[in-house]
This record gives sequence, C-alpha cells and structure tokens, in this order.
Amino acid sequence: MTRRTLAALLCAWALALLSACGGGGDEASQPPPQGIGPAGGTVTSPAGAQVVVPANALAQTVDIQIAQSSAGAPALPVDLSPAGPVFAFTPHGTAFGAPVTVTVPFDPALVPAGATPSLLKTNAQGQWEAVAGATPSGATLTGEATSFSWWAAAMQGPSLQVVSSNPADAQGRLSFSSVTASESVVNGVTTVRVTAIGTTASGLPARLEIDFEQSTGANPTVVFTWGAGSSNVVYCTAATNPCAGTTVVVANSTSGRIDFSGQQLNVGGSPVGGAAQLSGSIAYGGANVGPTIVTQPQNQTVQAGSTATFTVAATGTPPPVFQWRKNGVNVGTNSSTLSFVAATADHGAQIDVVVSNSVGSVTSAVAVLTVNSLTTPPLNAVRIAAGNRVSYARANGGALLSWGSDSGEALGNDAGGARNAPGPVLDVTDAVALAQGYGGASHGLTIRANGEVWGWGFNGQGQLGNQGTANAPRPMSMKDAGGNVVTGAVATSTGTTNSLVLLADGNVLSAGANKGDGTTGSRSFAAPVPGLSNVVAIAAAANVSYAVRADGTVWAWGDNTNGALGDGTETLRLAPVQVSGLTGIVAIAAGFQFAVALDANGEVWSWGANARGQLGDGSAAANRLTPAKLALSGVTAVAVGIEHAFALMSDGTVRAWGSNVNGRLGIGDTSDRRSPVAIPNLTGVAAIAGGNGHSLAVRSDGSVWAWGENVSGELGLGSTATRFLTPQQLSGINLN
Repeated sequence: MTRRTLAALLCAWALALLSACGGGGDEASQPPPQGIGPAGGTVTSPAGAQVVVPANALAQTVDIQIAQSSAGAPALPVDLSPAGPVFAFTPHGTAFGAPVTVTVPFDPALVPAGATPSLLKTNAQGQWEAVAGATPSGATLTGEATSFSWWAAAMQGPSLQVVSSNPADAQGRLSFSSVTASESVVNGVTTVRVTAIGTTASGLPARLEIDFEQSTGANPTVVFTWGAGSSNVVYCTAATNPCAGTTVVVANSTSGRIDFSGQQLNVGGSPVGGAAQLSGSIAYGGANVGPTIVTQPQNQTVQAGSTATFTVAATGTPPPVFQWRKNGVNVGTNSSTLSFVAATADHGAQIDVVVSNSVGSVTSAVAVLTVNSLTTPPLNAVRIAAGNRVSYARANGGALLSWGSDSGEALGNDAGGARNAPGPVLDVTDAVALAQGYGGASHGLTIRANGEVWGWGFNGQGQLGNQGTANAPRPMSMKDAGGNVVTGAVATSTGTTNSLVLLADGNVLSAGANKGDGTTGSRSFAAPVPGLSNVVAIAAAANVSYAVRADGTVWAWGDNTNGALGDGTETLRLAPVQVSGLTGIVAIAAGFQFAVALDANGEVWSWGANARGQLGDGSAAANRLTPAKLALSGVTAVAVGIEHAFALMSDGTVRAWGSNVNGRLGIGDTSDRRSPVAIPNLTGVAAIAGGNGHSLAVRSDGSVWAWGENVSGELGLGSTATRFLTPQQLSGINLN
C-alpha cells in the first residue's frame, strides 16, 4: 500500500488527520502567478506557504506561483513521514542570485510533543533532501534556497503509520525516540532484537520489536513483534512493555531497511480489525557512518554576470546534508551544489561546506570564488584593418589613414580613385580605435575620443547607420532610430553589408543587413541586438555576426550555409544562437563562412567553411559544423581574411594558414596551408589584419608591413605591382 492510499484510509477513519491527507493531494483552486522582478517581493499561498525574494535576486521579472500540489513530485523516502502538505514553488528550477526565504506550514497533529519536523525540498536530481538551518515558528518551518522545487515538512527517523477499525485504538504515525539492539545466543544461533520505543500521534506509548537471526547459510527470516493487549489494540502501554505479540514475516535479510508499507497486522493468523495496515520503515543491521568528503569544491574564476557553481560529493550513513558557507556565513540550501547566478564582484569570497549526518560532521576545503569585472577590448586594440582591396591605419595621435581601392568611396577622402600609398581619411583627427575589418568589406568605422561612432564608404544596405543608403565619401556619424548619434562605443566591426557596435554596458548594436532581431531585410540606423548582454567582443563578416559574452560563450546569427554559426547545423538563424561547446573565449575573428576564436588559455578554435584549409586543423574536410581546437598554444590574438587566418604568438611572431593565393600568407610561395606555419622574418608584431587578398601587420616599433595581392595599391608600397609573397615595410609611416 502506498502512502497516498494510507492517507486516504486515515481520512476515512480519523477526521482529525484530515490535514495530513491534504498533503498528498492538490488544491481545487490555486492562486494565480505573481510577477516578481529585480526589486524583490513576497508571494503567499492561501494555505500559508510563502516565499520572500530579496532585491537583486532576480535579473528579470518571473511569474511565481505557490500551489499546494504534489503532482509530479517524487515520493518521500521510506524513512520519512509527511507532517503536512506538499507545495510546488514554480517555475521549477528558477535560480536566484541571492537566497530566498521559504516558509512551509505543517500539521501539529502529525508531530509528537517536543518533536520538530524537518523542512524538505527536492534537488536537481529529483530527490528529497533536508534544508539545513531551517527554523520552526508555530506551525511553520522557514529555510533558505537559491532555486525552486517542491517543498514539504516531514518527520525523520524510524516511524510507522498504523490504522485500526476500532476508534478507541491508537491511530496515525508512530514516532520513536530511541532504537536499541541486544543479542542472545541459543543453540549456537545469535538472535538480534531491535527495540524502538516512542509514542503514537495521540501521545500513547509505543514499542516496536524486530527480531532477526545471525546464522550461516540462507538468509534467515526477519520478523517483528508488535505488542497487542487484545485483538484490536495495536500499541503497547507502559505497563505491558515489553509486550507479547504476534509475529509477522517481513523480510529475509540480516541487514538493511525493513519496509512496513502495506503490511497486515495479524493476531493468531487473523487480520486485526480486518483493515489494519502499516506504512513506514526502519533500518537494522550494520552501523551508521559519519560523512566523508570524496570530492572537494574547486576554485572558480568567472566573468561578472556569469554563473559560478561549486560542487561537493560525500558519503555517509544516513546520507549527509550540506550547509554551504561564504566567508564563514551560511548561504544556500541543503544541496551538493551551490551556484551564484549573475555573479558580481562582491561575490569574490572563500567558499566551504559543512557536511553532516547523525553521526558527525566534516568541513570541506576552502574554494576561492573570483569574479572578474566585465571587460571590453582596449580602445587602442585595433590600429590596422584590411578590407576589400583597401587598408586602414590609425596613428597614436588619432589621425586616420587609408590606401588601396576607393570602390564605394572606401578611402573616405572624398576624392575618388585608388591610391597606392597611405593618405588621410577626412574629418576625424581624434580616433581612438578602428573597426575590426572583414576582408570583403568596403566601408570603414572608427570610434572617436568622445565615444561616437563614425563611418564612411559603401552603404548600400545602410550599414553605416547614418539613416541613409547612399555611399559616404567622407566620415559621417552613426545614429539610432531617433536620430541620436551613437556614443559609448568601445569596439566596432564591419561585415560586407552590416556593422556591429559594442557599447561599454555590454550591449550590441547592429546596422545594415543581418540585424539579429529575428527579421530579414536591412535598416539604415543602429539598434540593439535583442537577447545579447554582457558582451566583451564582436565580429562581423559576410552576412554572419558573432558576439562573445563575459561568461566566455559565443553567440552567432546569420547565414549558416557552411556551418559558420557553429551550432551543429547549416540552418539560417535570424537571431543569436549559442556556438556549441565553447567556453572561456575572449576574442573572435570572422572570415567568409568561417570563424576563429581565442580562449583564455591562449588556444585557438575554428569552425565553418574549410575549402582552402582556413580552419587550420590539417584536414581537407569541406566544412565543420562545430568548433574544434587547433594545435596552437601561447596565442595572444587572432585575425582572418576572406579565406586565410593568423595567430599572433606571445613572442611576437605570427602563424598563418588557409588560402595563399598571391602570397597572402606571407611565407614566400602561393601554396595553401591547412595547418599553421610561421611567417619568416616577421618578429616583434603587435597587431595583424587580413583583407580580401592581402594582409597587414604592425610591429611594436610602429612600423607597418604588408604582403599579398596589390592590384589596387592596397599594400601601400607606392606601386601596383601584382603581388608580394613576403612582408614588405611601408615607407613614410609609423603609427607610434
């Protein structure tokens, strides 16, 4: 017989236990959800269950509901008895950045005098566990948690449920205050008697005796003796202890846990009252063992806004409970994990956990939580950029230079015609950063000293964000939908027909095509990409865009024909999706239908198109739909062109791979490379960029070097010689 069936019997035979019966069912009418946002608030159910959410525990509004319902909840363990209803706090799994206070009512009629029930909640594995530090007040229990689940009050320890058809008899849960064992030897056979003494729910004394034999061979029959003063009495009084009773076979084992659920009470082989049943269990044999920690919590370092999770694993009998501490102060709930959601700098702390059971307790090693502040690329990070046969450079003083093709007014000098040596971009003398350029782009962007974004060149899809689609022969300010100049920028990136802007608050704006807002078409102003926040790096390419969040994950949207989005598919995505399997990423660069990412360990990942070996993994596979790591380490920056890529090493040298048409890899020949190779004689490099068919580098001494295709003078060497297979220094230019 299940506990719910037993509860139904209790309802039929004893109205006094009606509240216990309600614990297994659902309320006929549940209260509607209540929206709780970052300001916090309180939600209370008609039955008296309550949650208090502190300020800043939630990043956004959540519709919270408390329902008196066990629907979908796991059954209580056999050594626990309900002391009140089960409550569902939903949405299940809701995580809070700070502990919330949960209050659950219980039925005092189900709790023996002087006893206190335990506050229970279900964990992420769907198991009931005790909430450490829960406090009683009247007929309620209050504890703290950082996530939602089912909650209930229950009695722990050996207990039985007894039902009799005789109203004068004891009914309800039996709670035992002590359990002892004694041994006797008769004819060489050792018999162990386990005796449990306590009270019934109505306060009558109760005694349970369990006998089992310790012998060799087959498992002996385990029996228990239940005292009976008459055929309908199912408890023993103090005067009759120890009491004679009847034997009922329940198990064949010498140790373990006897489950009494559904057992029939018998006297002389006949059922007591025709309907008496037991429900519950008791452990016997073996010894309880104190907790042992088998896996210690580990140090965690995360970016602000991401989640830090600590985990501990422990053994013990009975199963241990957990109390997490931050700087010695209790936090969290009874769970083997502790999470800080949307971590902020004030979470930096020493974290440990006290693991305990009825035998004893042990404290874990201290794990350190380090939360790094939200970081964005330094404004002087992008000093050179290469596009579609055009090149850009920014001098330390803030002047902008351009050379190469003027297709689409890409030079920004309002003159028309290509030039084969560096010349000024008009109107901007206070630039602090160039856009990270895509090799096929024919427009440029820059951030000015006041944080404004200005752009020039091709504007057919409105990618300059100046509220028009005419090409801009000289720089113009980027604007939002209301005509306000975009400001607060810390990084920009140019694609073929789109532009991205990263703001200091971690939000991302897009202009032109591939907007990332779930719609097709283009727009001629800058607007936020929905769903992106805490972004620290961006990259735009040919109808594909990328964003790296502070938690090290990468998000992408747009054309996915060759798996450029890295989500395991080739499905077009009009809104950001997460790139599969990447964490700890700090920088990203995008080429034609492929991308290269750099992680915090100085290692490189790539995915997407691979026809020319641009993924750098040594394979000849046409595409790869998810990221894979390259055989590179010690990398400090990555850059890509249309179909080639570079890694800047910590020693100032450069590795190159991919397409080598016209010598764009700078290694002295025109053969493609499917794995990274060193560019000879190029040292002391501080920054690198890849264009359509050419490449650029800046050395730490400020000198600029170029190689590859040069039909439009994009190498800036003063000529239009077709190509140069190795790096050449530009004359008359120094960016320091």
